[in-house]
Amino acid sequence: MLLLGVLVCLSIVATFERVTGASAEFMFTFDDIPEGAIGDKYQHVTFSPGYYTWDSHESVAFPPHSGNQVAYSWEIDNRITFDSPVYNVSLYISVQLPLLFVVAFLDRFDGVLYQEIVPQDSKNYPITFSSPGGSLATVQVQGNGSFYQNWVIDDLAANIEPIVQVPLIGIEPMAAPVIVAICYIVIGLARKKGRGIRIE
Repeated sequence: MLLLGVLVCLSIVATFERVTGASAEFMFTFDDIPEGAIGDKYQHVTFSPGYYTWDSHESVAFPPHSGNQVAYSWEIDNRITFDSPVYNVSLYISVQLPLLFVVAFLDRFDGVLYQEIVPQDSKNYPITFSSPGGSLATVQVQGNGSFYQNWVIDDLAANIEPIVQVPLIGIEPMAAPVIVAICYIVIGLARKKGRGIRIE
């Protein structure tokens, strides 16, 4: 019975972790494809024709966030378009010169869902946006002047499924104590029941 109680407890914990961690994330590091045009070399996403990878590990202005390669585009109308709208996107961007740089997140009709201004002379500035309804279709870097010649991105990540967070009972911060309490009760009952068994 004690073993059964432990197994039940482990099952509860595993189920909770499985529910709260449900997601399908794709990471694009730009180190796993040859230096050159990106296009549709990655699954689930297409980069506009001006997007290229670049080995910038020796660059002071545009250091990679990881590995050696980053991505950039000299297009004013640069686009990273997902095959199907996604729920969450994160990336790191480095910019140079005192120009306006804006990372815009668009829906499939090019409506702006969110946009964030990048601080001047940033190195691997993190940007994250979540669309609860899963309507994020395109990422675009915008700006003024010669902005299109002075930025790179790295470690682009996207979730094509929502990250679901469901508490077992009541409010989510109470979930862990609830799990511990349930396990304590289950194992305690199992011990009592085990002590009550007599072998004739």
